[in-house]
Amino acid sequence: MNQHRDSIHTLRIELEPPERGESQADVAEQRRWIEEGYEEGYELIATYHHYPHNGQSDPQYLQNAADWWVEQYDALSSNAEFTINLMNEWGGHDVGASEWASAYTDAIATVRKGTDYTKPIVVDAPGYGQNVHAAAEGVHEIDDDNIIISTHVYGVAYNAGAGESLRSEHLDHLDDQGYPCLIGEFGTRRPGSTDATAVIQHANELDWPVIAWAWNGDGETPPMNMASPAWSESCSGPYSASDYFDEIIGFLHGRSENTPDTPEDPDEPDEPDGPTTPAKPIAEIDPSTTEISVGERISFNARDTSGKSRWPTCLSWNLGDDTTKNGWWIDHRYRSSGSYTVSLTATDNDGESTTDEVTITVID
Repeated sequence: MNQHRDSIHTLRIELEPPERGESQADVAEQRRWIEEGYEEGYELIATYHHYPHNGQSDPQYLQNAADWWVEQYDALSSNAEFTINLMNEWGGHDVGASEWASAYTDAIATVRKGTDYTKPIVVDAPGYGQNVHAAAEGVHEIDDDNIIISTHVYGVAYNAGAGESLRSEHLDHLDDQGYPCLIGEFGTRRPGSTDATAVIQHANELDWPVIAWAWNGDGETPPMNMASPAWSESCSGPYSASDYFDEIIGFLHGRSENTPDTPEDPDEPDEPDGPTTPAKPIAEIDPSTTEISVGERISFNARDTSGKSRWPTCLSWNLGDDTTKNGWWIDHRYRSSGSYTVSLTATDNDGESTTDEVTITVID
């Protein structure tokens, strides 16, 4: 996978609580997965996943996930940083906007109070991550603005809030709410009424991060597994990229394998040798606010503006108070009042860099 680092920036790891009997991996093993990804330099999203409760609508199941994070976060994060995806696919197609918001308000509060985790929390849209209309209508009711909304896209995806299969334009309704969004899962081998390819291409146009589902246990033939051999065939390597990996890799940097190359203009002059300045910023800063009080938390999101032919490979932040960080989403607390210039330096797959800046005012 490392040879595709220009395309793959983030790993999403689903963690089945071992005490619930669905997995043989204990917390120490799960910590090892996280630490290996972190040491390789990937952005990490860790997800509580208890298969029997996927798509179930009992708020207690979401609270169980929050309680598990309180119990295990210190152990899992002892040597690595990651973003919490509170629970994989909580809520069925019957969950409405207010019910979804209420359940997440309570669960998020549990995590915030029970851990020292201050980064954004990823919340899946209801209806197996597919009801983007309910998420769009309910997100403002969640009593925590430091969240990222995740949508899951397959051919069978159904947007109950719109009363129809998920369509590309449905993403616009969620995008308009002003919260960071991502595609937390997608797969191209589960046919249905949704054009998953078109939806993912539109997510790329909206500059949403896109994460492909890598799993072979869901009954698809052929399976949606990125490595060969699949774990059900052999638990030992050597491993190689599967044909499914080749099928979806283009989506991970905003371009599908079916997107034609732009033909060269024979009359257009050759580019001069040497480094060039990109025509537009590779990434821009999207702050949660530009004025805060001393000690108040502020979050920053890197918005990908690189376009189709290039993509960010490194995102470096300078918070203006001698603090530096890396990644797509960060948060910070300023300890003194004043005016701070926050800069984001983004480097793309061609090795070119641009810097975006924003001024943050901190008051007593």
